[in-house]
Amino acid sequence: NQLGPAGTQSLAAYLSANATLRTLSLKGSEMGREGVQHVAAALSLNSTLTCLDLSLNGICHEAVGQLASCLRSNHTLLALDLS
Repeated sequence: NQLGPAGTQSLAAYLSANATLRTLSLKGSEMGREGVQHVAAALSLNSTLTCLDLSLNGICHEAVGQLASCLRSNHTLLALDLS
């Protein structure tokens, strides 16, 4: 399923305010670098997600760095799959 940057922007808005979702798989959703940026920004605000699967998205090193930065303020995410 292709989510793309526009889809991840909508998803990020939801994740920022999410109070219930604990596990999310975005495996192979073709979100691209911009999409990862949206998800990373949302993760810095999210306080309920414990497991996130971003595998098979071809995430570049720059995007991994953005995810790492957001995790400094996220204390609930326990598992992150980037394979």
